[in-house]
Amino acid sequence: MNPWLAGLYVDPAHRDRGYGLCLISELEALAHNAGIERLSLYTAEAVGLYAKAGWTTIETFQKKGKPFSIMQKKL
Repeated sequence: MNPWLAGLYVDPAHRDRGYGLCLISELEALAHNAGIERLSLYTAEAVGLYAKAGWTTIETFQKKGKPFSIMQKKL
């Protein structure tokens, strides 16, 4: 089982300025330096953001009628 990225949040007033991609990049670097080869996450709203950062959707599911994607990235 891979480690999971969770709880990443950028306040709506500060979105679309690259902060999310910067945080993702730093977290990926920290994980890679710790010897982690792959990260996983799930998201409902930020699929586009993670796809832009090179993450791949590996599965989709519904939770309380809302679509979610499970995504992974090899580091």
